[in-house]
Amino acid sequence: MQEYPVLRVNAAERNKVALNTIIINPKFVDGFVWVKIPSYIKDNNFRFIGIAEVTNGDAEVKMYDTVIKDPYHPWVKIQFNFLNQKPGYHMYKLSFANLNTNFDTISVYMGYQYQMDNPEKPYDYMAKYRTNISEE
Repeated sequence: MQEYPVLRVNAAERNKVALNTIIINPKFVDGFVWVKIPSYIKDNNFRFIGIAEVTNGDAEVKMYDTVIKDPYHPWVKIQFNFLNQKPGYHMYKLSFANLNTNFDTISVYMGYQYQMDNPEKPYDYMAKYRTNISEE
């Protein structure tokens, strides 16, 4: 049985998301990514309301039923197949509503670099050199 590492990333303010970015290889995805919420978002005062990809503008991701927020722990569990799986950098905004007020929301961000094992290369400048060496 193949064991998968648990994918986890720390959510942070937008200007600090680069410090918390992780690299994800599709061979090691077990189906979920766990996002740790900062401690200043108190579990009993805030409710998770949505997630949106903000890498290339705001694109709302419809996954309200697939995101699990544990009310007793600072974690959000997201099904990975709903996130962008194209090679490259992706950043998401997670929004929370303050239960004590009607209008206050707070957002934190998570980022990841999705990386394939053998990404396609537009050219291989060493192919001719490797062919010559293997023939010798």
